[in-house]
Amino acid sequence: MIHRTPLNQRQKELLWSKQSGLCAECREPLEPGRFEDDHTLALIDGGTNELSNRRLLHPRCHRAKSAVEHRANSKVKRLKYGKTKSGRKIAKRADPWGTEWKARQST
Repeated sequence: MIHRTPLNQRQKELLWSKQSGLCAECREPLEPGRFEDDHTLALIDGGTNELSNRRLLHPRCHRAKSAVEHRANSKVKRLKYGKTKSGRKIAKRADPWGTEWKARQST
């Protein structure tokens, strides 16, 4: 697993310049020193710490983006492991395109 590495001052300045001092999410002006860096593609989803995968956001925009990602990743895990939010197993349903459908198509 790749670990998050903090941006140094030069990297922050490069991103600030590249984004013209605007939040990459809402496009409103950022206040110097009051922003957070974000991975465009999260590390857990295969992103890297490269500067090309980083951007500056308002703290509120970063929280909103992270919340959406967390909900999506939680749903994927629930579906993958077959459990509901409360931890109960999901009942398996018949696959509508499973073997019965294939058998009818071949006759």
